[in-house]
Amino acid sequence: TAGVPDQVKYLAAQTLRTKVQFDFHQLGESDVPPLRDTLLQRVLDYKNGPAPVLTQLTVTVADLALQMDTAWPEVVGSLLDTLQGDPSNFTALLALLKALPEECENLKVMCDFSKRQGTRDRLVASAHKVFTVLASASQVTEDTGACKRILECYLRWLKFASMSAQELEHSPLLA
Repeated sequence: TAGVPDQVKYLAAQTLRTKVQFDFHQLGESDVPPLRDTLLQRVLDYKNGPAPVLTQLTVTVADLALQMDTAWPEVVGSLLDTLQGDPSNFTALLALLKALPEECENLKVMCDFSKRQGTRDRLVASAHKVFTVLASASQVTEDTGACKRILECYLRWLKFASMSAQELEHSPLLA
């Protein structure tokens, strides 16, 4: 992909996203886990840009999580296990974590109510993991761009998952 123009990479990533959003039913059940693994590898391949390609890929992974439903029951945990160990993956991890609640509420993704609700319930149950990661990251970064992305992700999850007033009061992100 070194000689491929960024516009072509973007178009390919956008096409993947569209196929997952609208044509997921065409995939065989055995094809889905390898697709997920390939998409996660592509996210890592483009973690340093171009940013529009990374965005399309992270949205595609979030849409796939929604479509997979119970076939990927611990989305947040598996993303953290896969990406959290390497600091160079942080931008990609933040983009994925931000995309998950956004795409769960994206009604353009063609899936039934039970899949959407089941995925939502599992994501909400994992929100404490996301808040913990974001709080830890905010304590160690001094990069204003990273801090902004952390707060954007935090806000997105606050809107998506309930957090008690007491939890908010003690959150290091709001200190």
